[in-house]
Amino acid sequence: MWEITDPAIKRTIKGFAERSHLVRWSGYAERDIASTRGVTKQAVLDGILEHLACDYSVHADHMSNGDLAYIFHCFVVLGRLYVKLKFITLVPDAEEVMNIFSAHKDR
Repeated sequence: MWEITDPAIKRTIKGFAERSHLVRWSGYAERDIASTRGVTKQAVLDGILEHLACDYSVHADHMSNGDLAYIFHCFVVLGRLYVKLKFITLVPDAEEVMNIFSAHKDR
């Protein structure tokens, strides 16, 4: 895992978080959110935006399948969540979306 220092990547994440229609949620992330009192999808996106606005650390790591994931440990509602996301294209020649695949408390 390493820290992201490229401001362009942070701007890209911010742009997606500001346009929720371009964000997809995995079943795991939806279950994580549903199991955490008071947390909503919008609250997670707001937490990402606040994290970026404060210029806190964003990390990256390669998943077991080789995909690049971006990792946040950000404040959402009343606590910190560990949020993992990546960029995907759902079908060839389609618009890229941001896929949030984890949004849980520290385990």
